[in-house]
Order: sequence, then structure tokens, then C-alpha cells
Amino acid sequence: MSNFYMSYYIVVMRILWDFTPCIFGFDPVKRGDTNVWANTSMALAATVGSAVAWMFVKFGKRKLLIIQCCITLIAIGIQMINNFNSFIIGRVMIGLSFGLSNTISPIFIRDINPEQNHGPMITLVQLVINVGFVFSSLIALFFPPFYRPNGKVADYCDPLYGRYVPWRELVGFPAIIALIQLVCLLFIFKREDPQYEEFHNPTTISIDSASSAATDTNQGMEMSFNVQSTHKRRLTRLERDTWKHMCKKGEIKKVFSGSIVRFLQQFSGINLILQFSFFIRLHSENIFFNLHLIVVIFSVTANFVAMYMLKYGKRKPILLTGALIACLTSCILFQTFQEVPFIYLSIQAVGGFANILLMITVILFAIGFYLTTASVIYVYAAEILTDKGMAISSVAHWGSHTIIGIIPNFGLTFVRDTKDTIKFHDTLTFYFFFFSGISIAGFFIITIFVKETKGKTRKEISQDFRENDFDLLTRSSYK
Repeated sequence: MSNFYMSYYIVVMRILWDFTPCIFGFDPVKRGDTNVWANTSMALAATVGSAVAWMFVKFGKRKLLIIQCCITLIAIGIQMINNFNSFIIGRVMIGLSFGLSNTISPIFIRDINPEQNHGPMITLVQLVINVGFVFSSLIALFFPPFYRPNGKVADYCDPLYGRYVPWRELVGFPAIIALIQLVCLLFIFKREDPQYEEFHNPTTISIDSASSAATDTNQGMEMSFNVQSTHKRRLTRLERDTWKHMCKKGEIKKVFSGSIVRFLQQFSGINLILQFSFFIRLHSENIFFNLHLIVVIFSVTANFVAMYMLKYGKRKPILLTGALIACLTSCILFQTFQEVPFIYLSIQAVGGFANILLMITVILFAIGFYLTTASVIYVYAAEILTDKGMAISSVAHWGSHTIIGIIPNFGLTFVRDTKDTIKFHDTLTFYFFFFSGISIAGFFIITIFVKETKGKTRKEISQDFRENDFDLLTRSSYK
């Protein structure tokens, strides 16, 4: 449930984009950069939260999720103060809270579920993220429209006079989710993860050693044996998960493999589509379409199907399929946006074909992407990585998300202000050309560095990653 917050607050910021100067009283001219920072700071905080999550695992993953709920409730209260600095501080705390939960929840689910249930259960992490998108997008449909005046900046807030903007209600709604989760963790789901129980109740290994003594008796030679038992404590998985252990070649390979698939997920183009599709409105025969809402609804549907696929399907072919889908879609969108300005895309303005092509392409991409890459990355990373490895892969994930949030906004602004002759600020041609190249490279990277994990124990997976190193060492030893 805690993975709901990030996606929800990203869309809430877009809903409030034009309202923030009037609510918090800052210069409307700075609206763009200020609101971009509101989302970017949350992603940066999520990166930090992911980086430090491993430090608290020894206290129990369930306890860490309880702390995360408390941080969320405090952050929501701070956001509701009518001050933009407080609003930013609250969003930073939300990002920190989300980073903790997004790192811990996949491995917590892995630890408390049998191997055959890893696929569908860990996929719930991505499903909850998409539910956050859907819920906030539905709210956007009923939010009062805001039309900027054509006059001076001083008149910017005039349309709001006498109107109620329910921004506190929007910001405060996730408190209900946090409270439900907190009650469930405190009073219903009281089971800690097995690693925590093993760490605080370690087992011992019995080691038997025999000693002998010879004695002379009248009856002849007699041998006596004395068996002595000593006990040695077995190292727990938490104690074995050290930074020295992480520096082994097999572990480095696993961390790289788990991190690269999460990096490729972020640079597939889906985040750019979700970011800008919110502002596109498709009109056909007086029917109102919100492309962002359509995309996220299809994504949730695809997630449910992926839960069934991952129960029986292998991970690597699904990831390879996702890379091909991302590449093909980016190429189509690259070609589409070469001729059609993105912001002004509408059936009336373009004549229909390019707009319909855009809508079909984006919807098919959303279905394919959430059937494959988006759903499997958490499963794959949780199956191959230790707690520290999962933290590193989460840093790669949300660090990439931060970059994706910065580039389209500040990048387009920089190009527009410095290079008037370049048309990239009117289209997304360059970005989808860039993402198609990354997707092509991602296909070959997955082919080389990703190992199949379906139906394998953690010991067998570790052996797969060490196998090549072992073969090389064996060959060298025989020479």
C-alpha cells in the first residue's frame, strides 16, 4: 500500500500546477521551474531513502514499514500548511518514505512467500503504483478547470476569486491509506521477516570430534574412545550480507544485472509519455478523452494479466520482449513527433491520422510495457539480490527517475532559451530517438547479463552468476 504515494503525488502536482502561485502566493512567472522542483525533490528524496534502507533492515522489515507509515503521516500534515516551503519539505519526506518502502516491500514479500508465489505477489508493488496513477487521474477529471487570463501576470489569480480549490483534500487523502496500513501492520500482520527472526534466534551447528586412549589391562590391550561435541553458531543471512561479500564477482554481477533492468525501465520512454500525456486532450465528436487516464487504466489491466504470466512464465524472455516493445514504440513516436508538434496535437488541428496513431501507439505501448518490463523488474531484482543489493538497484531506479523528471523540463527550457533555431522544444523527437537507442542497447544487455530465475533457489541463482568465474578459474588451474 505504501507504494501508492509516489505516483499519486506526482499527478497531484500536475493537477495543482496552475493553482500553486495563487495558493502559496509566489510569482506566477516562476511557476514552471518551481513546480518541476516540487516533483524532482520528491524523486531525489526517494533515491536517498532507497540508499539508506539497508541500514535499518536488521531491526525488521515490518518495523521499518511501520516507521515509514509514521513518516508519511507527518509529511502529509506538513504539506497541508499554507506555505510553499512547507509543501516542499512535506514532499521531500514523502519521497524519503517512498524510497524506504519501495526498497523494502519487494524483498519483504519475497521473504514471507514461497518461491512459486514470488511472481504474482511481488508484482503487487507495481500494481499499487499504477493504482495511485489511476486514482489521482480520476480526481483530475472532476477538478475545476483553470484558464489562464490573457492579460498581465497581476491578473493571473483572478479566475480563482470566489472559487474553492480543494488542495488540502488532495494532499491529505493518502493519510487514509497510511492509517489503514499502519493499523494492519500493528494489529493484523504481526509476522516479521524470516531474516530478522534468524538474526535474533541464530541456530548452532554441532561439531563432533573423537579422542582415543590406550590402556593395558590384565585382559590385554583395550582401546577407549571419548566423543566430544562443540557448538558453533551459524552466520545468519544478515551477517553474511556485508560490503566485503558484495565486492565478490558473483555479487557484483547480480547487482549490475538487477540495477540495469531497473535503469532500462525508467529510460524506456514511458515516464515521458505519462508526464506529457497529462496535458494532451483528444477531442472527437464532443467526447472528452484524457490520454493519461487511458494509459494508466490499461497499465493496471496489464498488471493483473502480468501477475498470472509471472506465476508460470520465465523472467528473461519477458524482459527481452519489453525491450523490443520499448524500442519499436520509441521509433514510431520519434517519427510521429518529427512532423507533429506535441503540445498542439489534436484531431481538429492535425486532421486525425497522426493523433489516432499517437493514441493507438501509446496505449499499445502501455499494455506491452506493463505486461513485461514494469511488472517483472521488481520480481527479478528481489529474486537475485540481497538487502544491500536491492538498495543499490533502487538507487539506480529512482536516480534514473530523477533524471527523467529533470531533462524534459529544464532541457526543453534551455534549448528554447539558447537555441532559437532548434525545433526540439516544439517536439519530443530527440527524446524518443534517444530512448529508442537505449532500448536497442538494453536488449543486448539483457541477453548478456540477465540470468533466468524462474523455479530456482537463491543458491542456484548465485551459482549461475558465479558459474563463468568458476569455469575460468578451473581452466587456469589446469594450465
